[in-house]
Formats: sequence, structure tokens, C-alpha cells
Amino acid sequence: MKKKMIAMLVAGTLLIPTSVLAANYLADNVYGSYHEMKDRYADTTPQDYQRFNDKLEAAKQTLGDEEYLQFETLLKRMVDFQMQYGDATGQIDESTLTREQDKEWKDILKQIEPYFEKLNGDL
Repeated sequence: MKKKMIAMLVAGTLLIPTSVLAANYLADNVYGSYHEMKDRYADTTPQDYQRFNDKLEAAKQTLGDEEYLQFETLLKRMVDFQMQYGDATGQIDESTLTREQDKEWKDILKQIEPYFEKLNGDL
């Protein structure tokens, strides 16, 4: 009986962290993973990533599934653009963009703005 109890405790301690790591984060759809976000933005903490994910969860509740998917697609485009052309904090210096890049950036912002307005700055 004692061996069974110890085996169950060991199995439980192994399963709990695994299930936490296997959690489905909406933030992963945007950044890929916490580690990818941390690679880009070194001062990112797990709490920051969780907070971002929580905001995405709230946005999904507010927007509904279909509209949220459209928002997430635009948000991913925005983040990808910031990661490619932004500084270490993701800020875009528009004066360094080519005409095509500037047009793409402004197009992304124009398309995502109504979602941010609908979410009332929650993100």
C-alpha cells in the first residue's frame, strides 16, 4: 500500500507540470511560445506572457470566435512586422521603412484599429 501511494505521488508530481506546459495559450498563436517572445524581448517574464494571454482570452470573450480569429490574424501580422522591423521593444521607426513597408504597416494598423476600439483599450 505504501509503495502504491509513493508511486501515485511521484506520478502526480510529474503529470502536473507536464499538463501546465501543454496548456493551450492563445498567446502562442501570436508569438509562437513564451521562449520565442523572451528571445525577442529579453525582459519578458512568464507573468507578462500570462497577462498577455489573459487579455487575449478576454478579447475572445468580447469578440466571439469568428471575429476573434480575424483580430488574432491581424495581431499576428502586427507582431511579426514589429519583430522584423522594430527595435528591441518592438517600436517601429517609420522613417526607416521603405515605401512598401510603410504602406503595409499603415494597412495593418488601419485594419486592427476597430478591434482595439471595440475592446476599449483592454489589450
